[in-house]
Amino acid sequence: YTKLGCVAFHSTDGSIKLAPSFKGIYGKKEELNDGTFVTVNDDYIRQSILTPQKQVAKGYPPIMPTFQGRVSERDISGLVAFIKSLKD
Repeated sequence: YTKLGCVAFHSTDGSIKLAPSFKGIYGKKEELNDGTFVTVNDDYIRQSILTPQKQVAKGYPPIMPTFQGRVSERDISGLVAFIKSLKD
């Protein structure tokens, strides 16, 4: 979360920053800028890390860079577990 710089954009306490808070987001339906909905699960988080411009949360700018080739599967799994731990 801090190593990748997520902390600058995503809060863990529900406060609003430049991107959605990680608090309580896992398992919820999230509306995207294109009007569709997705469930925030392992696959969605993984895709958001690797190809973030494909599914941007409604109300947020598409500013997240891709981390493809910059993070390991272990890092992704760790981030997913961290976000899951913040579930309400």
